[in-house]
Parts: sequence; structure tokens; C-alpha cells
Amino acid sequence: MIHADHALALRIESGEVAGARAWAEGYQRLFPEDGVAWLEVAGGCAVFAGPDSPVTQVQGAGMRRAVSKEDFDRIEDFFFSRNSRVQVVVCPLAEPSLLAGLTKRGYTVAEMENVLAMPLDAESLTSPPTTEVEVRRVEPGEVGEWAETVARGFIEEPEFVPAGSDLKLDETFLRLLLAGEAAEGHCIFASWLGARMIGGGSLFMHAGVAMLNGASTLAAFRRRGAHSAVHFARLACAFDDGCDLARVVTQPGSTSQRNAERRGFRVAYTRAALVRKPPVAAQNT
Repeated sequence: MIHADHALALRIESGEVAGARAWAEGYQRLFPEDGVAWLEVAGGCAVFAGPDSPVTQVQGAGMRRAVSKEDFDRIEDFFFSRNSRVQVVVCPLAEPSLLAGLTKRGYTVAEMENVLAMPLDAESLTSPPTTEVEVRRVEPGEVGEWAETVARGFIEEPEFVPAGSDLKLDETFLRLLLAGEAAEGHCIFASWLGARMIGGGSLFMHAGVAMLNGASTLAAFRRRGAHSAVHFARLACAFDDGCDLARVVTQPGSTSQRNAERRGFRVAYTRAALVRKPPVAAQNT
């Protein structure tokens, strides 16, 4: 049974911090010219990957100690000096000083997301999906094809494209995915129908926690069990590696949430993303 307490949240949020740092380091190795940077602050990790990037945010802050004025100053200097908004993902089980400080500084809620968790044991893996789709780890020569396929799957899925978004299949989007493949602790999987790659997903493992991230399937090949197969393959890999807890993140009330709940996941807590725009002076520099 999952108990949604601070101990559980600390395990998950520590995984988010480790994953964000590993992703940024992987990106820096692949594309050092792009200016991606990261900062350890307030027990969390701040990542800058461009002013409009979905990866540009702070995760895991305030989980181990109170957040000080100096912490907030460091966070804002890190982003504002790069002419970027600040987005802080707040776990409801973090130190109260985190939310209090953000509110005092004028941050506003931009979005919400549900964190779902499930104990990972042999019982979780007793019912592999029945499908003609094959799932396996991506080989080095397939990484480019994997990134393009997964990116197309996201773009074709309305749930993952915010209203008014100009999300498109370009080099920027592909590099976000490719950096994950280069990150220590990340594993990527592809789904195949015959000789055709039709989708995929990624997995990050940290301290016994399996973080299931970004999975998609090309629209023309949905409803054939590909997503379930990718889901099962990642859980099996994580279990074999010694993980005893799995987590997914979804939009509240989404199809992804319902699918996760059908597979045994339960909402552990809901996170809020709070945002503050850079000062006018910084925007004009």
C-alpha cells in the first residue's frame, strides 16, 4: 500500500532532482554550445534550457530543509540573468517556507500535475500485455529515429500539446529527447510493429525509484497495445534493476491518469508549478 507521506514524496522528489541534473549534464555533453545550465539550490535542482523550454524549472526544492531568502535570490538570479521566467514545481509536502516565499514574491500558479505511485514487485508484472507490438531497448544506431518517432507521437497527441502551443518537430525538440539518452541513469525503449518503429518511452532510475517518463505512439498505430507494452517493458527493466517503487506524472483527470490507475498506480500528491516573469529591466537587456 502507498502512503502519501513525506517519506514517499522525498524519495520521488529526490529522483526528480537526480533526473533533472543527469538530463542537464547529458545535454551539456552533447550540445555544449546551447547554453543549458543547472544549479543545486534549496535541496533541489534548477535547470535552464532556454526561456520557453518546458525543462526550464526548479524541482525538488524545500524537501529536506526550509528555503531561505538567499535560496530564492540564487534561484531568481540564475533565471533572470538569462532573461527567463522562473518556474518552481512545488510538492505539497515540501517545507512551508517554499510556498510562503513564492507567494510573498508574487509567483502565480501556472499549472497542476498529479504524481502517481505504485509499489513495484513481482505481482506488478504478472500480466504482460497481449499484443503484436515488440518493445526493446534502443540500440545506438536507432537513437535519432527514436527521438523523431517519440516527438511525432507527442505532437499528434492533443493531451500533450497546450492550447496555443507552437510545439513542432524541430531541432530544439529533438535535442530535448536526445539529451535523455545521453543522461546517466536514463534508459530509452522503442515499440515496433514488424520492421516499423511506432513509438517509445524513457525510464530513469534513482535509489530504487523507477521514474517513467515521456512515452508516445504514432497516431496511425494507436489502440494496438503499444503504450501498454512500453509501460510493461520499463517496469520489468526497473524491477530487474532492483527498483521497488514506480512513479508517473500526468495532467489531472487526463487519459494518461486513467490509464495509469488501471495499471495499479494511485495519486500520491498533486504538484503546482508557480511562475514569476523576469523584471522589465532584465527583459530589456
